[in-house]
Amino acid sequence: MSLTTSSKSIVKQFLAGSGLGVPLSRMFYSLGADQLGRHVSYIATRQVPEIAIITLPGYIKKATRFRMYTVDGRDQVARVLWLKNWHHYEKPLPDFFAAYAQRAKVVLDIGANTGFYSLIAAFSSDTAKIYAFDPYPPAQKLLKNNLVLNKVSERVTMVPLAISNLNDEADLFVPTGEHGLIETSSSLNRNFRKTHSEVFRVTVSTLDHFVKENNLDSVDLIKLDVENQEHLVLQGANLVLKKFRPVIFFEVIEQFDCEAIEQIREKYNYLVFRLGSTIRKVNQIAIDKNNCNQVLCPEEKVATLNEIAMRLDYKIK
Repeated sequence: MSLTTSSKSIVKQFLAGSGLGVPLSRMFYSLGADQLGRHVSYIATRQVPEIAIITLPGYIKKATRFRMYTVDGRDQVARVLWLKNWHHYEKPLPDFFAAYAQRAKVVLDIGANTGFYSLIAAFSSDTAKIYAFDPYPPAQKLLKNNLVLNKVSERVTMVPLAISNLNDEADLFVPTGEHGLIETSSSLNRNFRKTHSEVFRVTVSTLDHFVKENNLDSVDLIKLDVENQEHLVLQGANLVLKKFRPVIFFEVIEQFDCEAIEQIREKYNYLVFRLGSTIRKVNQIAIDKNNCNQVLCPEEKVATLNEIAMRLDYKIK
């Protein structure tokens, strides 16, 4: 029997007023009733516990979970994953990233923030070595805490660097944060946001320099989220693109320099696909508000992309 509107209101007021929403939802999660746990949190004025539990879908890896600190709901990624589920955050990017991570020896999470994609890689693969880059000090602290929480610090290395096309120092601009959430839009680009609350002086490295300094013998998978500075990252990754041929997931939003990325794509024989309910091969990189997440795939590795899409039950056109 479904609850009436008035009954739902009474339940919501009771859960919120009594403070039982989080304990009840945590109990349901511990019993394996994930959906019920999320629902209780959602109706209890969207309360979230101190630690969110994220369950990988069975088609990625069965009976596998990791955890993230919610910071009283201020980590918007952990919050969305707790209140809804895996399929409500940047779908289908987590699916494809996890599937590729299972095959990877070395994964680079550039713009890791609090570590969602780094943790996906660590729990999708038992052997992959992951490097999580983020120059923003508050994000670094939470990232480190999440790695310790999940006991993966030996395989996931937090790297407090900004990655770009030079080896130097630069200003990291932090947008004014009236939202009160953990900031996810810090950028080396002063003009990415109109106003800023803080500016940090950070160390900048090229990807090629980092790879040489750390004697990496492969780079198989990259997730790139650096607030419209993606072209600069790839301009500093000539060796990586030529020698290692990684698959690269990235986000195309307003102000994105599509032309600069196109030049790099053509130079190194990469193809571009847009991620959505259908995976679409397109002729060039362009802003698509309905499908922000895209993937650069080396021409010789398209067969693997097709195989993964088929396994995940996505069509490629």
